[in-house]
Amino acid sequence: TAKNNAIYSFNDKCYISISNSTVTATSTDNRSIFIEEDGEETITISNSTVTVTGSNCAVYAPKVEVTGNSVVEMKATITDTPDDDYCALGGCGDNFIVAETLEVLASTEVDGSNPVPYVKADRVKYDWVKIAAPAPTLYDVWVAGTQVTSANAADVLGDGAASYDAATNTLTVSKNITATGTTQ
Repeated sequence: TAKNNAIYSFNDKCYISISNSTVTATSTDNRSIFIEEDGEETITISNSTVTVTGSNCAVYAPKVEVTGNSVVEMKATITDTPDDDYCALGGCGDNFIVAETLEVLASTEVDGSNPVPYVKADRVKYDWVKIAAPAPTLYDVWVAGTQVTSANAADVLGDGAASYDAATNTLTVSKNITATGTTQ
């Protein structure tokens, strides 16, 4: 937690990499994560949980990349007129890159109420942005007491014994499965 810029770099060609970590960055009077821009500077977040809260801007960088199994939540209490400097995610414009397996939601409310799919062209309107894997689809199929979901369908029990193909509605069992005491 800092008054101005909890994580900050002013150097040319600076890269901030957050990998396999849990990070909470809070700034009470400015941006929480900030890279002075020259064009190539990048914040890369991979397989991490990052919560960023800032006054006027949560994250500001020329380029932001989010990959892997990351969960990133950005909140900004906007006290000035929203623009590229005053929003949850500023500075990156079209250089906001998110892995296709992740979902990006946004809200004009700092508490994240009424989230909608993130639209780059509307980025200056958002006080809250969250990036995470979408909630898994639940299927009405159970194996040894475990409900099949889009997240576990390739290996339902985690031991290679069963898989499920939602497109063909086919459960494939490749090993013996013993289920006792279950009703599903």
